[in-house]
Amino acid sequence: MADKQRFRFISKPVAKGGKLSAALSAASAGFMVAAIIISSVMGGEAGTITGGLGFCGTLLAVVAFILGIKGLGEKNVSHKLSFIGSVAGGLAAILWLAIFFVGIK
Repeated sequence: MADKQRFRFISKPVAKGGKLSAALSAASAGFMVAAIIISSVMGGEAGTITGGLGFCGTLLAVVAFILGIKGLGEKNVSHKLSFIGSVAGGLAAILWLAIFFVGIK
């Protein structure tokens, strides 16, 4: 009889900055949702509040993108959270810039 093959699933450590990248992307998305809700509730008259949320959200998204990209370059680690954080951070940064340019128009 053939020997039974045994598979060993050893979990790799998460890349440095992977968790932080994903968390910052989530925070940026939360800021975006909060800014949209506040602006809607106040009838578009919440300039300072939404501006502050937008500025902080954009910074968080850019930092998340950078941390995620750095995490993807590491060897022998799990890149799952780095990938999620970099993609989500990049998309959030693009959305923030789109909101900014629509507001200028």
